[in-house]
Amino acid sequence: MPSYEMRIDLDAEQWRQFYEGRVAQVQVTDVQGRRLRFPAEHLRRFTSHDGVHGRFLLTTDEAHRFQKLERLG
Repeated sequence: MPSYEMRIDLDAEQWRQFYEGRVAQVQVTDVQGRRLRFPAEHLRRFTSHDGVHGRFLLTTDEAHRFQKLERLG
């Protein structure tokens, strides 16, 4: 299955827009320079008081449908 490594840095105010539903999709660039878009709801479990920060691995199926998102060490 295809996977994409990325860095996400959303401060608390940026994340609030996603959390409140004003913005539904997150668009990021992976380490290979590819632009990716996925539903913001998948970041909820990684939220802290200062937003969402860290390295993540997004896995999709062969049709590029979301499968899972993991935080990397």
